[in-house]
Amino acid sequence: MPGAIEVVMDVGLGNALFQYALGRTLAVRHGRPLILDTSLLFQSPDWTFDLSCFRLGEQRERELPYWFWCARIEAFRRLERRGLSPVRYVQESDLLFDPDVLEVRPPCVLRGYWQ
Repeated sequence: MPGAIEVVMDVGLGNALFQYALGRTLAVRHGRPLILDTSLLFQSPDWTFDLSCFRLGEQRERELPYWFWCARIEAFRRLERRGLSPVRYVQESDLLFDPDVLEVRPPCVLRGYWQ
């Protein structure tokens, strides 16, 4: 989806709440759609998407085959290193919250805990 804010969801209700909160904040701020990427959640049969019990704002869920997800992210990284990526891939580098993530502009893919 062009111009979307995409959040890679991770296991655990607490993590998912922080990830959703950041994604929703950026989506509302920029007037863009939110995509919750659950591709990594289902690599283990014990993992589930815990936010489905809440009434959330408008967003789309996406689950890609794991191999395709990995190839897609690697393509974003390679293009970004050359300054050619149409999508910014932002990975949390530290467990401390980085307020600069609130300035990220779409389209982007966010991966981290964001706490």
